[in-house]
Amino acid sequence: MRDNVIDLRAWPSVPKGYKVVEHRGKGLFTWDKKAQAQALYLHEEQENGRIWGGTLYEKVAEVRVLNASVLDLNLARPHLIPKEYEGKAVVFWGTVYQKEETDLLYVRNLSKSPLHGWMSSLVWIDSDFGPNMPAAIFPEPTNESVERLAAA
Repeated sequence: MRDNVIDLRAWPSVPKGYKVVEHRGKGLFTWDKKAQAQALYLHEEQENGRIWGGTLYEKVAEVRVLNASVLDLNLARPHLIPKEYEGKAVVFWGTVYQKEETDLLYVRNLSKSPLHGWMSSLVWIDSDFGPNMPAAIFPEPTNESVERLAAA
């Protein structure tokens, strides 16, 4: 399999002390660095301020978000991460974690640290999500991708 193809059903890494309570996605997904550079979702309330994560969680249920298996692919192959992700904490809402022995829910994000490079961290869903925290979503089909599907 090519290094930019991910099985969306694959179980993502699970931080110690957490468990996965929701993992959306099925089938194979080909990560296209150029297409993903523009495939970021901000709710209108995020664009000029902040939105409470509980509300955003409900809103992204209607959006085709990517899961943490895709985040793991990016961490394993940082050359695939679009430059446009720098300066952002890109959230992968397709996988939701729960801290063990609590009701607290979290999602993981991908960000670049000046000291450590690309890394993932957990964000409590009850946090505020600002304009620097877009959701990673499936890209819109391009003419080129539609032509490839038609030829297959």
